[in-house]
Amino acid sequence: MNKQLRILILEDNVVDAELMERELHRAEIEFKSRRVDTKEDFQRELADFTPDLILADYTLPSFDGCSAMQIVKEMCLDVPFIFVSGTIGEDFAIETLKSGATDYVLKDRLMRLAPAVHRALREFKERIKHRQDEEELKIKARLLDDATDSVFVHDTEGNFIYLNEGAYKSRGFGKEEMMSMNLHSIVSPEYANLIKPRIENLIKLGEVTYESAHLRKDGSIIPVETHARIIESDNKKLVLSIVRDVTERKRTEKLLRERARIELYGFIVSALPLFASGVSSHVKNTLISTFTERFENNIRKRFEEEMEFQGYGKKGVEESGEMLDAFISWISGLFSNFGIKTRLTSSGDIRQLEFLNCSWLDEAQCNPIFCLICRAMVIRSFSWTELEGAAFQTSSIAGGSKICKFEFHLTQDLQTRENVQLEVFQ
Repeated sequence: MNKQLRILILEDNVVDAELMERELHRAEIEFKSRRVDTKEDFQRELADFTPDLILADYTLPSFDGCSAMQIVKEMCLDVPFIFVSGTIGEDFAIETLKSGATDYVLKDRLMRLAPAVHRALREFKERIKHRQDEEELKIKARLLDDATDSVFVHDTEGNFIYLNEGAYKSRGFGKEEMMSMNLHSIVSPEYANLIKPRIENLIKLGEVTYESAHLRKDGSIIPVETHARIIESDNKKLVLSIVRDVTERKRTEKLLRERARIELYGFIVSALPLFASGVSSHVKNTLISTFTERFENNIRKRFEEEMEFQGYGKKGVEESGEMLDAFISWISGLFSNFGIKTRLTSSGDIRQLEFLNCSWLDEAQCNPIFCLICRAMVIRSFSWTELEGAAFQTSSIAGGSKICKFEFHLTQDLQTRENVQLEVFQ
């Protein structure tokens, strides 16, 4: 024992009290004790001696152990209480345990006293530790409830174990209502198929950040950024997620992207009259080179920022197909700002992107420079992905087709594809 125990003994028989003390000394328990045999002395020593353990006889001439235990309860003292008596019956002893006694020992079996004391003190320490842990959790829960971000704890199947106040209130649910739900119930459909692979990846890496979208109870969507990490409880892996509403950030990013595209659109429109005039091929090539440089300077940084935000930076993606699809989604969005609709088809490692309408249809049929503008934008931006593949224009309005079409390859036969490119503008 690191601490000398303070033991209060409620016993009218001095010899019996000494026998108890002897048993504890034989077990090498360090303690100091005080013996009382009246209610008044017992109450005084509870306050003055502040015992760590109480040993009480069941019956005394003017007092009894059950009344003593009731006094301890009324004073809200959390002290192990062991009956040591020669008169208590087995059935009544069990009733005392139900009433709050820690243990009981018969006087003719005092060899059980030391083990009973050890067990009582061990359980008392565990109980105190449990209360401290609970209090710490309550404090943390209050702090989490005050957090502006949503906090989720769920198992690897998505079943909720903990939600802070922001998690359920910002989504329009009551706490119990949302606790009965699953992660799949609140994730927007377009991200639902990513839940399982993301959890598997999280278990592998230990900590990840990714973009998603959650559903409110009314069906509206919240764009979110989730930072998740694995924690363990009772030898089970759980997911702790800090989820931030990024609605305003998304709105700002969209405005910035629109501004960049408007600038690019203005440059193209201002250059069209000159492209359409009968200038020499040398001058046109110089203009295309200038346009490509302008496109690089205005758009590349924003492209890289968007890809990195989506998790497709150089270190953020293992599957090149995912990166290719993210790029095609981005380039389609870019051309949609010029009123151009696109259609994507896939076959293995090959993607085909068709431009279904053209803002400069009449001019493009007469002058290939208009198709070269689009081609420069697509080919140049594909090179930013640093994928081991290539992008090719396989048909164009300037070449007599009804639509412009591009192919994107993760593997390529360069000689075959170069021949296709040469035929486009013949």
